[in-house]
Amino acid sequence: MRAIALVLLLATTVPAAGGGAAKAPRSSLLVALPALGSVTWRCGRMYGAYGLGYREFWSSATTSVSVRADGRLLARRTVNPHQLVSFPLTQAPVQQLTFVQSTEPGTLRAVVTVRFREHAPGYPPCEPYLPPRFSVSVYPRPNGR
Repeated sequence: MRAIALVLLLATTVPAAGGGAAKAPRSSLLVALPALGSVTWRCGRMYGAYGLGYREFWSSATTSVSVRADGRLLARRTVNPHQLVSFPLTQAPVQQLTFVQSTEPGTLRAVVTVRFREHAPGYPPCEPYLPPRFSVSVYPRPNGR
């Protein structure tokens, strides 16, 4: 009986393997783009590593999405409605997502530029209530014009 009690005590007090490891990075909403989807941001486990993500709206059309950092292409994805894409973490302080969606009525292009290191001094850079600085440009172009 004592052996069973000891095993139960140890099972409830000893953390499981990896229990003390850092939590997986969580994503936070950055901005929703009209007729496209929502852009998210996250911090890596290492200080100074940041990443972007994108979830296509259900009612959207297939979209080409690319991410650039330090002037180089990190990734390009074709994203279908409601698909979620997480782009690689990088230490580049400025990252840019470009979206191109072509449909019968026309082409919709959007650019989101995120400046991760331009956060308020004295505050932690990875809290959902303090998102990084970003700018958004949307360029609709109807067909035939």
